[in-house]
Amino acid sequence: MATKILSRLLVTFHLLACTGAASLPNEDPGWPRERTAADGTHLVIYQPQVDSWEGQRRLKARVAVSITLPQTKKPVLGVLWVEADTDTVLATRTVVLNNIQIVRADFPTLPQEQASKLTAKLKAGFPQGPMNFALDRVLANLTLTQEQARSAELAMAPPTIFYSERPAFLVLLDGKPVLSPVEGTDLLFVVNTNWNLFLQTGTSKYYLLNEKSWLMAPDLKGP
Repeated sequence: MATKILSRLLVTFHLLACTGAASLPNEDPGWPRERTAADGTHLVIYQPQVDSWEGQRRLKARVAVSITLPQTKKPVLGVLWVEADTDTVLATRTVVLNNIQIVRADFPTLPQEQASKLTAKLKAGFPQGPMNFALDRVLANLTLTQEQARSAELAMAPPTIFYSERPAFLVLLDGKPVLSPVEGTDLLFVVNTNWNLFLQTGTSKYYLLNEKSWLMAPDLKGP
C-alpha cells in the first residue's frame, strides 16, 4: 500500500513540475493584468487575442499592452505578437502559458528607433510565465478568430472591365432577357433591365429609347 501511495505522489509531483507550478494553478484571475518592473516601468497586459493553438500545445496570440516608462506619465500603447508553450489543467479548466516569447511588436505612435528600443526592453523583461488563461476563454477566443478569418475571405479575381472608345451606355440585365410584347408593333420590351430596351422581332436587333430618340444597340444579340 505504501508503495502505491508513494508512486501516486511521484506522478503528482511530475505533473506539477510539467506545469511549472508548485500546486494546481488557480483559475484565470481576469484581464487586464498589471506588473511593475524594478526600474519602475509599469506594464498593463490586456486579454490576448488567440490566433492559433497548435495541437493544444503551442499558442500564438496578439496582445495589446500599455507601457508607462519611469520618466514619463503618458502610457505608450502597442501590440505584441507572442508565442508560448501551454499545459492544460482540466481540474481547474486552466491553460498555463510558459516560455512566453515576443515574436514582434508594433508601437505606432513611436519613432522607429524608440519602438525598437522599447521592443528590446520588453523582450528582456516580459513575464515568461507561468501565466494562467481560462480554457473557456481560449476556446471562445479561438472560435471568434476562426469566424473572423472566414468572414474576411475576399474574392481575388478582378472584376469585368468594360471599355469603349466612343460614347456608350452600359445596359445591365438581371439574367436572361425577359420579353414582353408591345401591342400593335413588332417590338418586345425587355423588362429586367435598367434602360428602356426593346427587341425588334423582324431584325432581331435591340434598340434603346432615351428621352429624345431611338438608339440601336448593335453589340447586343437576340436570344
